[in-house]
Amino acid sequence: MLINLKNTNCVSLSFGLESASNEILKKIDKRFTIEKALQTINCAKMYIPDISPSFIVGFPFESLSEFNNTIKLATTLHKEGMSVVMSFLRPQVGTKIYSEYENKLFTDFRGVIRPFEIDDEIKKIVNENRMLYSWYYTYRTPELEEKIRTYREINMKYMPIQQRLVHMGIQ
Repeated sequence: MLINLKNTNCVSLSFGLESASNEILKKIDKRFTIEKALQTINCAKMYIPDISPSFIVGFPFESLSEFNNTIKLATTLHKEGMSVVMSFLRPQVGTKIYSEYENKLFTDFRGVIRPFEIDDEIKKIVNENRMLYSWYYTYRTPELEEKIRTYREINMKYMPIQQRLVHMGIQ
């Protein structure tokens, strides 16, 4: 498949790794191990010049150790030249995790809106329409404050695909 992709001038592949923890991958039904994912990425790098792995942190059942391992892996891949996408888990209505952990939701505007733009009216609208504005929530997760601090400190900048391709001399 990779040879076919290369022969059709495919220049970029994204991989939804989500976590460096096999336990988390199992809980979210990814159906692969992190070891297998990394093996696949290493193989893909031989054929496709731009690899973009993505990660999600902040699962309601994620330990601080699992979080740190995901950050460490994402940082390593970033240093290897991959364009890593890091996201804090936000609820998506209708998903299994939303249904299972709805009682662990709470409003957390930090990553979504600039704090000075949040007034009482906005808070009221969001809180009264949680199904419509689920993106404005996050999950209570162990060591949340430390996770947010670390997440902000790593500050990995994602470069859009068009910029990456120009940077690599591919247009």
